[in-house]
Amino acid sequence: MQTSITGTAYTKVRTAKIIYEMRQTTLVKNYLDKLEISFPDGVNTLLPSDYRPLEPPASPAFKRSSSAPVAMSAPTLLQPLPVVDGKDQSMIVDNSLISFVSGLNAENRADILESTLLAQLGAKSKVPDEKDVIGWYNAYIEILTKIGWTIEGGEVQHFSAKANVVELQTVIIDILKAAFGSDLLEIVTKALDGIKSLADSNGKIEAFEKNTHSETNGSFQIGVAKQEGNAVCMNLGTFLITSTNRIKHILFIKFTKDETDLQYASGKLTLDQKIYENVRNLVQNKLSGRAIEFVTEIPI
Repeated sequence: MQTSITGTAYTKVRTAKIIYEMRQTTLVKNYLDKLEISFPDGVNTLLPSDYRPLEPPASPAFKRSSSAPVAMSAPTLLQPLPVVDGKDQSMIVDNSLISFVSGLNAENRADILESTLLAQLGAKSKVPDEKDVIGWYNAYIEILTKIGWTIEGGEVQHFSAKANVVELQTVIIDILKAAFGSDLLEIVTKALDGIKSLADSNGKIEAFEKNTHSETNGSFQIGVAKQEGNAVCMNLGTFLITSTNRIKHILFIKFTKDETDLQYASGKLTLDQKIYENVRNLVQNKLSGRAIEFVTEIPI
């Protein structure tokens, strides 16, 4: 017969859980204190320890009010992230393309953008060699898992092309369909089409291209985030490319199997919101209020 935990036993379990969460939060804070991040322009802006970012747009889901003064950047206020409730969205964030299913609230979307941006910039600092795409990926995953994310899967695999000439967009769709399922594939396809529709002269697209690859090496992530019950989850595909040819538009290149090596990883990540809510301000401070510089919405 199944029995419920009551009285003293319940109190012990609850206390143990609280102690565990406190210890995990302390570990994350210590890790963030030591983590170095590398902005593309090489400038590491420092803000006071009591810095708090500008409030996001008004939204019923947002609970980020603070009595601390809003940080200023001369001559204007820092811009909030372009996240909203109630609709599908896709965002470029540094060298990632992350889409949000409509049921995920705005605050969780902001948490995902900020935490994944921190992981990308931190990985660049840990592994500055652009040719070491595997080292970069390992550092990226390490940082995510240190700041409250858990991951299922994520092992790096080699892509074996059957045809001599392969279009990367087709490969992306096939890999993500197998990893994510067809239900999430529609929003990914819309996001890729949205990027393709933007002009080469678009500043954010130029920045995305610069951030994702050098002449012959590149890496990028494609993720879909959603709410599963009370959990915030993200299906993430990472693509690592080494080529003897010059890479231009990384998402849409055509390559031959003899000249280009493609490795990929897919996994499901879940954010521990109890831990992350205690370190959210530290993540934002680490980003020095500059997250908006790396984020742009893609029309879908």
